[in-house]
Amino acid sequence: MAQARTRQNGLRSVRSKLGGPVTSSVIIVGALLILLGAVLQTGVWAGMLGIIGGLLVSIAVVSRVLLWAYRQF
Repeated sequence: MAQARTRQNGLRSVRSKLGGPVTSSVIIVGALLILLGAVLQTGVWAGMLGIIGGLLVSIAVVSRVLLWAYRQF
């Protein structure tokens, strides 16, 4: 039981640094798409997956920064 709580606390600390559950999920999916595009290395699919993954990560980060700035001011 103690191991489950430690794992959940670790996940919550990572999630709190990245943002909420939606932001962290979008960042993880974007990173996985980038990695999948890197594994494919060449072709249209590799480029498309890399671009889509990069857009997901950048949108999540920019929206998180905008929310932080809105709360500060």
